[in-house]
Amino acid sequence: MKHFVICLFVIVVLLFACTSKVEKSNGFSQFTTDSLPKQQYTIDNTKDTLLHTLNGSWLKIEKGSFNSATNKVTLEIKEALSVEQIIKAGLSTESNGKPLSSGGMIYI
Repeated sequence: MKHFVICLFVIVVLLFACTSKVEKSNGFSQFTTDSLPKQQYTIDNTKDTLLHTLNGSWLKIEKGSFNSATNKVTLEIKEALSVEQIIKAGLSTESNGKPLSSGGMIYI
């Protein structure tokens, strides 16, 4: 049963990953990262920073991590932490051409 669910998931991801046209529904694109909520944080690049995102992720950012002309840096973060969010965003992970399971993904 577990293998069936994994195979079904892989088939769904491959079907939507191979299409070049994205369907529109109710004004937003399905199966794109646009479906993930954006979070914005402004941090001071001269200080170590610990961010706690809306979905519960913790991000440690060390001072000087960004090459910026100013001390203030704005980060946009998107999280796909559930299987539903990963599929809806059209995301997948693979290694050597084989699918990997994922506990979630974070875009910064």
